[in-house]
Amino acid sequence: MAVQGDDEVWRRLANEIARGAEYDSNERRPFSRCLPGTRVELLTRLDDSLAQQDNRFVWLFGGSGSGKSSVAYSTADHLRSTGRLATTFFFSRKDVSRSNTDRVFLTLAYQIGLLHDCAREAIVKAIRRDPDILSPQKSRRDQFEKLVAEPLRELQFMWSTNRVMVFDAADEVEMSYGEQLRDLIGMLAELLRDPTIPISSILCTSRISSHLQALTRHQSIINLMAPLYVESFHATEDIRLYLRHTFHGIYQLRDLEFAHSLPWPAEDIINTLVNQIQGQFIVAATVCRLVHDAPDPTDCLNVVSSMYRGVMNPLDLTLGSIDSVYRYIINSCELQDQQLGVECLADVIALASPLSLSNICRLFAGDVRKRVAHFSAIIFIPSMESSSSVQIYHTSLRDYLSTSSRSKNFHVDPAESHRRLAGLCLKLMWRELKKDMCGLEDPSKLHVEIPDFERKRDEAISGALRYACLYWPYHLQRMAPSSENQALVARFLHEQLPFFLEALSVGGFNVGSLR
Repeated sequence: MAVQGDDEVWRRLANEIARGAEYDSNERRPFSRCLPGTRVELLTRLDDSLAQQDNRFVWLFGGSGSGKSSVAYSTADHLRSTGRLATTFFFSRKDVSRSNTDRVFLTLAYQIGLLHDCAREAIVKAIRRDPDILSPQKSRRDQFEKLVAEPLRELQFMWSTNRVMVFDAADEVEMSYGEQLRDLIGMLAELLRDPTIPISSILCTSRISSHLQALTRHQSIINLMAPLYVESFHATEDIRLYLRHTFHGIYQLRDLEFAHSLPWPAEDIINTLVNQIQGQFIVAATVCRLVHDAPDPTDCLNVVSSMYRGVMNPLDLTLGSIDSVYRYIINSCELQDQQLGVECLADVIALASPLSLSNICRLFAGDVRKRVAHFSAIIFIPSMESSSSVQIYHTSLRDYLSTSSRSKNFHVDPAESHRRLAGLCLKLMWRELKKDMCGLEDPSKLHVEIPDFERKRDEAISGALRYACLYWPYHLQRMAPSSENQALVARFLHEQLPFFLEALSVGGFNVGSLR
């Protein structure tokens, strides 16, 4: 049993996890976290609940934009700093691998293995015994028992104190996975009941919904559940502190001291915003980004404040409503740019997995910055050289654009976004797939026998092409009818299928990875 063999097995597991599921994963940047000094009462209550050794399943409910993910991040970070964090999984429909339960146990297993060598050894042994345990078709019960529960038992006497698991945004799990989510929660509850497993508490957050509330009241787990509600903890002063802190940063960054003395903005503007934002952190954060990116921050802040006071109200800006802020931002750009910009925004949101700016531009065959530059307050746009992903700041934007009753003339049917993305994937593969695209010359050689194989592969297969190869079926399944895409598929199958299969082999993809 060579060490290299164990490493190969561990790499196989690493290739199957949901990227970005860890609370501090680089793929989730920019992080949403609580500003020090805010949410003190809520965070203290959570810490007290999770510190009690009475095996609790703490479920934090809260409305959209109430700051649940920030609370989950800050709680996980505090638990890690005190040596009490076991694993984290942050669900998100921004990435298909985190919008369902298929990879949860594999991801938890990988994190558990990193906690202690004896847990890793148990996981590697389980995979050696049953290599198919990593398959998406494998029983979730088998994955849970062999890759999560048993390795945790190995840690019973290794940890000085029991630890906590953190799950964020359970409402981001697609509705079609409702039964699987219920099974997942049921199995996690078993960890709390098993005295040989050193997990004392589990924290889960979600929006308030009837099916999730019903799940927490199920007779099999109700005796473990400790529900909390974000709205039970007043956020007015937290919003005030957040606004003051953020505006002070803008004041310094934009050199406003030459035009305005402190305090900036005036206290009456802060009071207006605090009173009307009504505890919605997403509204406060979006307004701050809007002011930050404005050509003249003071003019922008005065306009927003005037609307909030009812002095002017051309856009029906309803305070405390993120929809009205989104509408204001979209309306603020030139009329001829609005529709193309909104469509581009919706297409980025519909991606199955986030991409860097350079890869999005390559997939879209154009500089998307020109279309979404006006929306920097609602979407994170890194530099072209950065490996960070282009991402919306909050999932409420996806819901806003896809719900016609909310976005009205800015509504974009997700099926139309998938139609465009399917076409873009097929066109990119048409442009870039070719015979021996990596210049390997001899197909009989193993990859390990080819000098500089990884460099040649990575130079030939960009992140955009990798995305296209993996996810064109995902978009086809969800798209609106399209004769153009049907023709593109026919051409692809007739002329490029061998090159596609070569790319799958060289790129290390497998048929099970295709969405």
